[in-house]
Parts: sequence; C-alpha cells; structure tokens
Amino acid sequence: MTKANKKSPDNLAKQTDAGQAVQTDALPAQTAEVPAPVVGFANKEYAAGVNHPLCQPITVDGEVLKHIHVPRRSVGEMEVVASALIEGGSLRDMFAAYCGVHPAVLGGLCAEDAEALEDVITPFLPQKVQEAILAMKQALTADSGDS
Repeated sequence: MTKANKKSPDNLAKQTDAGQAVQTDALPAQTAEVPAPVVGFANKEYAAGVNHPLCQPITVDGEVLKHIHVPRRSVGEMEVVASALIEGGSLRDMFAAYCGVHPAVLGGLCAEDAEALEDVITPFLPQKVQEAILAMKQALTADSGDS
C-alpha cells in the first residue's frame, strides 16, 4: 500500500475474490490516549459573555465581589453545567456552575441581584434548558398554591 492511500476511507474494506469484505486498513480508534483538540469560539467577543454588576456587592473570602461574570458556554460545557441540576442540585447549583462560582456565592446575593443574574444567564442557555427551568418554576408555583 502506498503512503498516499494509507488510512483513506476508500481502503477500509476491499472485496476478496470470493466477494467477502475484509478489513485492510482501519482508521485509528479514538481512545483516551488521543488528546482532544483545543476547541473554542472564534468570535472572542461572543465568547467573553458579560460581567453582571451587583447592585449590592458581597464579600467572598474577604474580597469584595462587585460583579459576576456570565460567560458563553459551548454545548459540551453545558452538559457539565446541566449535570449539576440532573444530579439533584438546585437551580442555584446550575447557575453557579454556569458562572464558575461556588453555590454559596449565589446564595449570598440579595434577592434583587439573584433574580437579575438569573435573567442575564437564562438567554445564554439552550432553549430546552430554558423550557425545563420554566416547567420547574411552574411546578413549584403550582405546589405552593395547593396548600
């Protein structure tokens, strides 16, 4: 086999004289040993997200926090973020994972800042995640109205 056609999809299976397909040259399997490519958004302004200013800054480990960064997340990153909710966490856990902060940071916000931050994060989420959040909120509202 020449170097030019080695590992080409055209070489993967060839017919024998009896008409049976045989594997002649397989593509390398994707394994943990093969490093993943470095992938990111090409538009750095899009990827940057926003810095959401807090109307009531808080302290975190003695440092004043005046804003919370809300980045744009890729689909792969969103899977990790959503796992915080899937694994029995709260919306706060998911929003904290989205922003890359500990849930206690969001728990320390005043109600106005927490609601405003949620309003900033929500449009960055995939539509299905937004719909799931809305359904959760509606279920909570319905449950609280039953008492």
